[in-house]
Amino acid sequence: MGTVLIYAVLAAVLAAALSVTIRRSRKGSACCGEHVKVKKVRARGSRKDYPHEASAGITGMMCENCAAKVQNALNALPGVSARVTIDGKKAEILSKEPLDEQTVRRTVHEAGYGISGFKIIS
Repeated sequence: MGTVLIYAVLAAVLAAALSVTIRRSRKGSACCGEHVKVKKVRARGSRKDYPHEASAGITGMMCENCAAKVQNALNALPGVSARVTIDGKKAEILSKEPLDEQTVRRTVHEAGYGISGFKIIS
């Protein structure tokens, strides 16, 4: 009798896991926004308008929505144009004024993510 009960519990767990896997494969992962696509906001202007450049590794991103949230947070900073990619898990940050690393770290942290490295390029 105990063996039958164990098999029944295992079958229920397996069915639930299979159901979640099928749903995520059809609709995508729900890690960031329950299937609502976050639109990436691009800063205005051309690259020549932003003479200062930095890059940062971003931790905690799992999907394109995560990258969009970080990019939007950075682009909300005055004089900043950022591009964040999920593939490299990094941010390329352009700015009109010299970048303050602590401001970038705080902005990314407030968006719910972290920075694994920060490098000023120019």
